[in-house]
Amino acid sequence: MATVRLTTKEVQVDSTIYTFDAVWKADAFEAYLAVADVEHCVKEHQPVEMRKVEQDLYSVQ
Repeated sequence: MATVRLTTKEVQVDSTIYTFDAVWKADAFEAYLAVADVEHCVKEHQPVEMRKVEQDLYSVQ
């Protein structure tokens, strides 16, 4: 599972971006990913928004 911290309140896991209303919540979510799968992380540290990454149709593949 690929994890990227996009901003202080956004964490991307694979093709989904999770947005939190506080930095500490994003921190806790990201830390929990080290020991649990993403479904459990979402239940324990609920984001305020989840969205899929939009693929850039103009990028070279």
